[in-house]
Amino acid sequence: MERQFRASSSVNWYIALLVFDAIALIWDAFNRYRDGATFAPIVWVLVAGVCGATGANLYLRWGRSRCRLNTVGMELEVDGVAREIRWADVAGVREFRGPAFGLYDQGLLIGPFLPVGMLAGERVLEIIHRPGQRTLIRDSLIEGYGALRGDVLRFCRDAEVNMNARYWRAE
Repeated sequence: MERQFRASSSVNWYIALLVFDAIALIWDAFNRYRDGATFAPIVWVLVAGVCGATGANLYLRWGRSRCRLNTVGMELEVDGVAREIRWADVAGVREFRGPAFGLYDQGLLIGPFLPVGMLAGERVLEIIHRPGQRTLIRDSLIEGYGALRGDVLRFCRDAEVNMNARYWRAE
């Protein structure tokens, strides 16, 4: 049995919002240029470029992420780099919850600050494997995070599990 999880729809919605912002800014810059303005259109085009570049970066790094689980292990593909974790190497599983800035301060928040995480808080699943290595999976970056978490717990029967960890208790 193999299950695959892809990038979250919240990432795709944020990318779409950034692209829409860039289009609206360029449209407004074009209209202002036709009306005779020179400085404002240049600023709007520069801001539109920042929005477009941010959306492109978000898509290339996190919009194409994939997570495949099978009975042998898990394969994460983020930012074009694939990493494989074997279930036999997993020593512990913890889930951290809390505000995005608090998780970021503890080194637990991977990826960008998304509007949904800034308002509602975040959940991050930490998989500790091989001595000294860990993999973080963030709720708002993976579609079907609850099912993925359930599969990880089902496959990691021999690992130490703490699903009530808080970000301020992290070592």
